[in-house]
Amino acid sequence: MSFVSPEKIYITAQGGLLEGLLENAQTRKDQIYAVHAWLKEHSQVLVENLCIELGWSKAEAIEDMNTIFHSAEQLYCSLSLQADLRVEKSVKKGGQVSVHPRASGVALIVGSPRSPLSSVLLPFLSALAAGCTTISVPAEGANKMAKLISQCLTNTTNHQGVVVGHSQHLAYLTSQHFDVVTIPADAKYDDLIHRLTRENPSIRVLRPSRGKTFAIVDRSGDLASAAVHLHRVISAGAFRSSFRSPKVLLVDEFILNEFELRLGQLLAPGAAPIVNGTRPGGKANGQAKPAQGRGEIRSSKYSSKIAIFDRPDEMNFEVLRDTVSALFETTDTVVLVPTTSTENSIDLINAVNHPDLAPVLYSFSNSLEGEYFSKFVRAQQALINGIKPNSLTVEVPNTPTATLDLPYSVSDFSVNSPVYQVKPLGKGESPKSSVLVSKTLKKVKRSPFLGHSFFERGIVLGLVMALAGAGGSVYGAILLGKSLLGR
Repeated sequence: MSFVSPEKIYITAQGGLLEGLLENAQTRKDQIYAVHAWLKEHSQVLVENLCIELGWSKAEAIEDMNTIFHSAEQLYCSLSLQADLRVEKSVKKGGQVSVHPRASGVALIVGSPRSPLSSVLLPFLSALAAGCTTISVPAEGANKMAKLISQCLTNTTNHQGVVVGHSQHLAYLTSQHFDVVTIPADAKYDDLIHRLTRENPSIRVLRPSRGKTFAIVDRSGDLASAAVHLHRVISAGAFRSSFRSPKVLLVDEFILNEFELRLGQLLAPGAAPIVNGTRPGGKANGQAKPAQGRGEIRSSKYSSKIAIFDRPDEMNFEVLRDTVSALFETTDTVVLVPTTSTENSIDLINAVNHPDLAPVLYSFSNSLEGEYFSKFVRAQQALINGIKPNSLTVEVPNTPTATLDLPYSVSDFSVNSPVYQVKPLGKGESPKSSVLVSKTLKKVKRSPFLGHSFFERGIVLGLVMALAGAGGSVYGAILLGKSLLGR
């Protein structure tokens, strides 16, 4: 649609908003159904083009399509004309309504070249469900995919409420008024964001985090399972371009050698086999601390697709942070970086990404360690002991409600309008004078014993248990004291 002027495209979208073309919930529901039906009918063509233009495997393209289907089905079921009518009826009768959501306005959707299909259709479907008029701009580069997206939106939806633009129109469009924008995380789009926020200071920007993606392999995890999952990711076509792919693997230093062998054996089947959990020439289960490193990057002797960072024992943390950060830019292979502790892995990820969040954290560990990592690593999402197939292809915005299966929600494209019902005054009545209302807050009193730290309470309990002949250890009592701390 490059022959249509950007001015006409913008005026058309604004006209659709003013006319309220998408106010009716049933209209929006019918259009979501039409988009879903079109995608289902043309799914084979879409999958083939994702594989050809992006180099994805068929499984990756299918998972990307399945995410779009799932989103359309969820949004379709969430819309109800009857629910909207009940709210309107309640307002007319004077019933109290606390919040009434309404569409934000006009939304600009900018596609990502790394994920041209889902980066447009996922936010579009949520915006349509919310009642926003949209201008969708498919990513440049994937020309065939851009034509298919344009065909899908123009053939299935209202042409005024849904408009398709071209990447050449962005220079003009970003100087106009928009209420919401979805845009890729790449630095090349920063100028567009600056122009949009300059014209629209209150615009809502839905964008993935700019942080770097790590995977943690802890000694508590299943190394064989971790190697299988990471092997599939490294071999995936989307791995090379996705910013959600783990380019750096933080591996516990005591299992580094064994994990290198396990992963290398999958990537290069000719590698030496593992016999009864023992690495040839190494200690059983890999529980041997590696020798002093020299701070260099060396290629793995098992596969050219992975490299190892020989980390010196006394390496300064700031130097380590800068070195690991540079690995994302200077190498095309996956790099295994040994870590000395759980806290070391957490601190390293947070320091490399500061002040951004990691788009996603992959951790391979037992459930307790996995929960610990997900709690303290600053990441949008965490996947424990597995990598979902669509994790590399779907770009998830940094919003409170975003999930991998439903990256965009109706609330991303709507605003809440509070409604207050005030009782009418009778004849001769006047508003009551305001009175300062204050409640007395009662301070919660804690016993002197519970005021001590869990360690101090543990010592006391341990002595009591020892004197009483209970046979319990001081350590056990400390744990008991720790549990009492939460009371």
